[in-house]
Amino acid sequence: SQIAHLSSPENAKWKIPVPLLLLMVLSLAAACWLVSPWFGMVAFLMFVLLIARNCGELYPVVWPLLLLIPLPFGTDTNMVMRLQRVSSIGASSLLDSVGIRHVMSGNVLELADRSFFVAEACSGIGSVFLMLATAAVYVVWRRLRIVVAIPMLFSAVAWAVAGNTFRIFLVAVSHATGGPDL
Repeated sequence: SQIAHLSSPENAKWKIPVPLLLLMVLSLAAACWLVSPWFGMVAFLMFVLLIARNCGELYPVVWPLLLLIPLPFGTDTNMVMRLQRVSSIGASSLLDSVGIRHVMSGNVLELADRSFFVAEACSGIGSVFLMLATAAVYVVWRRLRIVVAIPMLFSAVAWAVAGNTFRIFLVAVSHATGGPDL
């Protein structure tokens, strides 16, 4: 009787919103025509939303996946450069606080015998988006109120930046104190 219930006609109806379907098809066409991975990612996420819409509890949790779409028009590059600078300045301040002599030159931490370039990878853009997406999924999953959700999302970004700053600091401290080459 369970199998008959699952395959009944009322369970076989899929709700497919036409605007979302059109957006997916247009994004897919743009991805193919422009050879654009960005439009391809948008099309894929629209497809996931179409499927999840019919899976009840899964649908609200899929929306935070939109955070995986890279920001257009070089916005992500500007964000990376800002995060590089914030991480560099933070690591320099921590090095000052423990008395390690160094000089900051742009995004380069210069110790007495070695220079450390704070690369784009050290800006933490990946960990910022990962922490933000994880926090967003948690907010949706737990159905947190907006007064709790907004500070949680901001704190996820702050913790990711703090973690990356501390990582840069640890690399420099390890080198300055003769520790392992991190």
